[in-house]
Amino acid sequence: MLFRSKLVAAADKGDIWVSTNSGVNWTSNNISQCSWSCVASSADGCKLVAAAGRIATLSGPIYTSTNSGATWTLNSAPSAGWLSVASSADGSKLVALDNSVYTSTNSGMTWASTNAPDEGWKTVASSADGTKFVVAGTFGIYASTNSGNSWTLINSSLFGASAVTASADGTKLAAIAGSSIYVSTNSGIAWAKTSAPATNWIAIASSANGSRLVAVAGGIKNLQQLVVTGPIYTSTNSGMTWASNSVPVQYWVSVASDR
Repeated sequence: MLFRSKLVAAADKGDIWVSTNSGVNWTSNNISQCSWSCVASSADGCKLVAAAGRIATLSGPIYTSTNSGATWTLNSAPSAGWLSVASSADGSKLVALDNSVYTSTNSGMTWASTNAPDEGWKTVASSADGTKFVVAGTFGIYASTNSGNSWTLINSSLFGASAVTASADGTKLAAIAGSSIYVSTNSGIAWAKTSAPATNWIAIASSANGSRLVAVAGGIKNLQQLVVTGPIYTSTNSGMTWASNSVPVQYWVSVASDR
């Protein structure tokens, strides 16, 4: 993920690496090797959170750092098969998903399970102030406007939502569901299917004001069972129109945007 000059990368069944000079140099952190599945950062890159997924029957922990990854602390969050994690801009409010939704209001020192139902969660996004959370899963999209204290189903028709992103104020949302990209400009009250071509979209990211979106596609198999790689598309008008970028098609798996 990208936060000005500070970067963090996590390896599956490996280490967490950080850079404090925009990727010129990288340092492996002093942290237990896990099947890391997701990382998030505060806006200044000082507060980090890393969560591990599940390996066979073994569940993973959540670790946090308050010094750009120089040291890490094992959190009190229960071990689980963590799928996605998001942070407020100041790093104080965190949200993490497994079958349940957990939140922290003190940079991960303590965690609490919320009353969000199990909807086959896949991904989560947060507003900059951490008051608005959006979680997407197999059976729809839910939102919270009070840091996870209560949740509202904002869309039940976007089955199989696999990725979601939000503007800094949480009003502009974009989600991947099936082979399409959907957007909302009113915090999820109404959604519109965009003109982005139907393909195997994998990840999507938003600028702070929600006007610029970038989406990447993964590989799919054609009738001859050959892997067909995917494109990168961008939008400069909150998803109203999309343009294919001049990058080679690859099996893209993730994307981030400068906030």
